[in-house]
Amino acid sequence: MDSFCVWCKHRQKKPSWRVYLVEESSKEIVSQCPVCLGVLQRVHTYIIAVREALTKCGNVTSLRYSVSLPGAIIIREKVAGWMTGTESHSIKQALKAFLDNSSLSLTSTADSNQNNVVGGELEIQLKFEASDIDLQKLPSRLRESKGEYHRKKKKRTNASSFSSVVDSLDLLRSEERHALIDAFFSSKALDAKLEPASLTVNCIRDSAFVVGRYRKLSRVMPQTRWILDGKRKGTSSVEEVIESAVKEQFAEIGAVKFLASGREDHNVRMLGSGRPFALELIDPKILSVPQFSLEIFAKAVERVSTNLGAPVQVLHLRIADKNALKQVDAAAETKSKIYSCVVWFQRPLSPSDVEKINSIKDLLIEQSTPVRVMHSRSLLVRKRNVHTLHLTLLNPHFGVLTISTAAGTYIKEFVHGDFGRTYPNLGSLLTTRADILQLDVLDIALEDGAEGEEEKEKVSCDIVV
Repeated sequence: MDSFCVWCKHRQKKPSWRVYLVEESSKEIVSQCPVCLGVLQRVHTYIIAVREALTKCGNVTSLRYSVSLPGAIIIREKVAGWMTGTESHSIKQALKAFLDNSSLSLTSTADSNQNNVVGGELEIQLKFEASDIDLQKLPSRLRESKGEYHRKKKKRTNASSFSSVVDSLDLLRSEERHALIDAFFSSKALDAKLEPASLTVNCIRDSAFVVGRYRKLSRVMPQTRWILDGKRKGTSSVEEVIESAVKEQFAEIGAVKFLASGREDHNVRMLGSGRPFALELIDPKILSVPQFSLEIFAKAVERVSTNLGAPVQVLHLRIADKNALKQVDAAAETKSKIYSCVVWFQRPLSPSDVEKINSIKDLLIEQSTPVRVMHSRSLLVRKRNVHTLHLTLLNPHFGVLTISTAAGTYIKEFVHGDFGRTYPNLGSLLTTRADILQLDVLDIALEDGAEGEEEKEKVSCDIVV
């Protein structure tokens, strides 16, 4: 143990965490520690690097640390434990104690009483790297398993790739353990020059989340980027419009992810109270988003989309937590929807036909994967429940059909039958051919408690024939 640095010696005694003080670690390094490879000897320089990184992270109210050590240090620490025969603080624990005791100053201009605090806790990632030459000192069977790991995973050497090897070290025979102790800590091994571990510091803030609903008031815009056969369809999308407005309004955000509860076709309007969606604001530098900023963001969405000739509105915006993503995603399968569509009938309909359709309740239908989405959907037969139908004739051959149905129902196919792949369908119920001319989503109702206390605004559904 004479060759160990003072801090690796301290670790063996499991002292109070208050012992790990940066001021005590700033002494001149006489020789490189063969266990921690200088990690605990250079803590004062790491604190300086962390402070510099913090100056680029915006306001900070709380932080945590994550430490990644290279395999060389992990193996050396393990072997040193065999040699001393004592249970000690780990190098990671000691390093985090140094950081916790360093009194890094935090800066914040956010009002902690605000409801719209979005800047999550800051994670300071300290990643150490060192040569993996120590791998050659392991028994050959462990080196072979390590090589097999790389062939399968195709990853470079890093701390995680050593985990299986380290676990296997506990299974080594006594003579193999003594051989490793000599390989790392014999006089000959200690005379060899050891390269210190290098450090990279990254600061990542926990994501923030905004939820709301969107309306799509045009029939020319898809929900997300639409690439078909390598070619883009449409000039933009709901996703891109919203992301653009976020970056315009909240510049200090690393990236944005958009998630919606289901989707509508590009030529289908989303009206009524809108479709639930969530935004993940990745690595935000801001700490709070006042309500007026959300309102300005909503206006920016409408302005950007209107300039594209495809108006989009966002409403009921509020700050949420990570569970919002799960709720929005789960809601895609737990909601009911109301549609309105303009329908053509081959034969003229009578009042009795209308009465027949309007009397239908909870109609169970079977839908094979529609022809139009076969390229992107599994070939399945899906059972769906059509709750109610209400048909209003415009003339004997045209009508407006309002449909209340379970999530996942293909409405277009329910109307025209999709070559018999959806049955029963509107045409089969009326013993005539039917087709759909326009389709709007009027409302999306989530299960109780899934959408909060937001008010459900409505917009009129104008029909153009």
